[in-house]
Amino acid sequence: MIIGDTGCRLQGPLAVQDCNDPDAWPYAKVIAHAVAARPDLVIHVGDYHYRETACPPGRGGCEGSPYGFGWDVWRLDFFLPSGPLFAAAPWLLLRGNHEDCDRAGEGWFRFLAPAPMPDRCGDLTGFFVSRLGGMGFVMMDGAKAVDDTRDPTTLIQTLRRQLAEVRDDIPAEAWLITHRPMNAMRSAIGSGPDAVENSIQQAAVGDQLPPGVRMVVSGHNHFFQALDFAGVRPPQLVVGTGGNKLVPIPREALAGKEVNGALVVDAAARYGYGYMVWDKSDVGWEGILFDENGTPARRCRLVERRLTCD
Repeated sequence: MIIGDTGCRLQGPLAVQDCNDPDAWPYAKVIAHAVAARPDLVIHVGDYHYRETACPPGRGGCEGSPYGFGWDVWRLDFFLPSGPLFAAAPWLLLRGNHEDCDRAGEGWFRFLAPAPMPDRCGDLTGFFVSRLGGMGFVMMDGAKAVDDTRDPTTLIQTLRRQLAEVRDDIPAEAWLITHRPMNAMRSAIGSGPDAVENSIQQAAVGDQLPPGVRMVVSGHNHFFQALDFAGVRPPQLVVGTGGNKLVPIPREALAGKEVNGALVVDAAARYGYGYMVWDKSDVGWEGILFDENGTPARRCRLVERRLTCD
């Protein structure tokens, strides 16, 4: 099961969710239905913590919410609503940009990181490979790998070196899990054109991935999106739909567009909350995107490096 971008947004007077309303912030509903799906494994693609500033005065929907980076926020944003699913299945946890060192990085290392608490917070902590049977999950800390970095050469070299350190551990079938998509399209900010997300990561490791990496799985963009590149590179799946404030899907048709130098031959998108369940089939994988009420919303199939959705 895949879920991501789950916390309740409190980030200044204009970026506010009604955290006290289970329909406005439906993470607990998503969790309840996900438990009923009885997953063998839960993959969270990052961004657990969003309550960074106080609820605006007079906003009843979030009145009384804690804010900042302490345990009280972590408890309400993630640990309390996630409890039923913690009891149902093991989790693989990925760092999101809301858990970088400028934000909730300390909480990430105290509560969720796959390593002991360091002496001080660090970003871009590398890759690790987790296996379930013959299937591998390549977990990438790309939370700080932003396209507008001032020194892309150093960042690209760092990510390439980090992938090389685990490359020999990647099994014959694997998915790359990275919070920021490598080859997606995000909706425009303001009135500008839709934009690629994320050229830095593709430039760094896109041509370094072994052929066994069949799909890239991400969040960060708060919608569902699936892009297929006819096997030229792994398809991109985005499931940033776990509960945080949604953003519009791109306005433009994506099939036929070029993303980071590769042609999109098949595409699907959905604006709405939910989670995705994947099951192994005789020829590949079958995936169902469920909405926050547990109703199937999209069906997908992954065979080798080909991803198609209805």
